[in-house]
Formats: sequence, C-alpha cells, structure tokens
Amino acid sequence: FSLGVVLYELLTQRRPFEGDTTAQLAAQILYAEPSPVRVVRSQCPSELAVICGKAMEKRPQDRYQSAAELAADLRRHLADEPILAKPPGPVTRAMKWARRNPAISSAVAVGLVALGIVSALLAKNVQTNRLLEGTNASLAEQTRIAQESEAAAETNAALAQERARELASVNAELEQTAVSLREQTGLAEERAREAEEQRGKAAAALEQEQQRAAELEEVTEFQQERLAGLDPESMGLFLRQGLRGKLREREERSGRSAEETEALLLDYDRWVAGADFTGLGLETLAAQILEPALEEIEESFEDQPRVRASLLETVATTARELGLLDLAEAPQREALATRRRVLGDEH
Repeated sequence: FSLGVVLYELLTQRRPFEGDTTAQLAAQILYAEPSPVRVVRSQCPSELAVICGKAMEKRPQDRYQSAAELAADLRRHLADEPILAKPPGPVTRAMKWARRNPAISSAVAVGLVALGIVSALLAKNVQTNRLLEGTNASLAEQTRIAQESEAAAETNAALAQERARELASVNAELEQTAVSLREQTGLAEERAREAEEQRGKAAAALEQEQQRAAELEEVTEFQQERLAGLDPESMGLFLRQGLRGKLREREERSGRSAEETEALLLDYDRWVAGADFTGLGLETLAAQILEPALEEIEESFEDQPRVRASLLETVATTARELGLLDLAEAPQREALATRRRVLGDEH
C-alpha cells in the first residue's frame, strides 16, 4: 500500500489523501478513494494507473501480496508485456461506491426492495385484470382474489414500514458512531499533544544527559592527562632531595655550624647512597594516588559505565607503564568486562 502511495505521488505530483488533522487523514485513508490517476494526469499510461490502483486497494487481499509482485507487474509494463492487474469492473466500482456512501447505499437498497414489492403488486393486479377480462364465470372468485391482493398489499405496507423503522435505527446508529468518532478524534488530538510534551521533555532530558556526558568526558581527559604526567624517578629524586633539604633546615635551626651541617649531610649522602628512592616513589604513587583513584572511581561512576571503564583503563595504563603490573591487571580486566557488557562483544 505504501509503495502504491509513492507511485501515485510520482505519477500525479500530488498526494492521494489530504486532511487538516491526523484524524481527518486517517478517515480519508480508511474510507475515501483517491482521484483516479488518469483523471488527475490524463497522459499517464493506463497500465501504470491500473498497477497503482491495485497497490492502493483498501482490502489487503485485493492488493499485490508482496513487493516482488508489484515489481514484476512494473517490469511487464516496461517490457510492453501484458500486466496481471485488471481495472475494476462495474460490480467492483459499485461495491466501492457503496462502502464510501453507506447511508445512500442503504437507502437505495431499501428503495430497490420497495420497488420489487410494488412491481410484484403490479404484476399481481395485471394478472387479476386479465382474469377479469378473460372470464365472468364467478364474481365471488374475483372478489376473493381482490381481497387477497388487498391483504398482500397491507402485508407489504407493513413490511415497508418495518424496513423504514430499521433504516431509522441504522441512521441513529450511524449518528452515534459519528459522535463517537468525534470524541475519539478529540482524544487522539489530546494524546498527540501529550506525546509532543513528552517528546519535549525527553529532548530536554537528552540534552542534559549529553551535557553531563560531555562534562564527565572532560573529567576523564583531565584524569588521563594528570596520571600521564606521573614520573616515579622524578618523585624518587624529589624525595631524596627533599629529605636532604629538611635535614639541612633542621641542622641550621639547631645552631650548628656550617661545617658540622655539611659533615652531617655528607654522612646522609653515604647512608642513602644505596637506597631505592625510585621504588619508594612507586610505592608512594600506588598507595597515595593510584589506589585511592581506583576507590573513587568505584564509588563515583556507577551510573556512567563507559566513563568508569575509561578511567579504570587510564589508571591501569598508568600503573602498567610504571611497572606496577599487579595493580594494573584488575582495573584493566574490569574496564574490558564493562565495555563488553555495555557495547557488546562485536564492538
């Protein structure tokens, strides 16, 4: 059906159904027949118009049963071969007209029934007149026939009245249906407004979520840059020099002479000559920066799994580059498991 609508628009340069509201458009699609293609565009090939009409039939069983069938008929037209679709005959057109005009068709049906009854009465009267003209044998018989005809007429009149009452009932039901349809249209419009409001709220929520994601991404980049600058050798040298400087300050505050202070510092240099300040720096980084960072990530980013995985990987990469392989393995595995859960194994 949708391909038929597209084909109709291509052939006629207009839409088959028009309406000011969604309800009007839906009623057009359900009950109205579009203007024939050749009425809108008289130069359109008749076979294309027939194919388009079959694709847009109201009843699914009257349409093409697949896109392949529609394509096959279009190819037959392009190849100048006979198409399978047939134009609607008089009976089909009459049935479509009846579906579009149920009230008028009901009135016509009642009129046809009444016409049949009147025709039967006329035939009966003609037969009676012929009998009267053909024979005068029994006036009583003629009177009886006339009485029977009168009784039949009364019966037919009663039947016609019954049909009229039924028609009035049908009209009342149609009016009630129209009222119900108007109510449903109003309800549909109200739901459409509510849906539009929900879409607005969803768009606002999405914008907030995107803003929050951007902020968290900035946090992630900041953490990556900060951790990437860690240098255990520099930290070890800082610890060695810092401890030496503190020792010098303490000795100077105690009132020792410069010679005594320098002698003590030389002793300090000999004492720490074999000390592994780089290893001490690594332990300090692990204990004071990396491990607290992992704890903070576990507690603060539960509702942001992708950001959490990125931060975990940053810490793991930093630990690996520093040689802290035992510390790097667990967050790296957790980051991988989180991404598999969120993004899927094929990402």
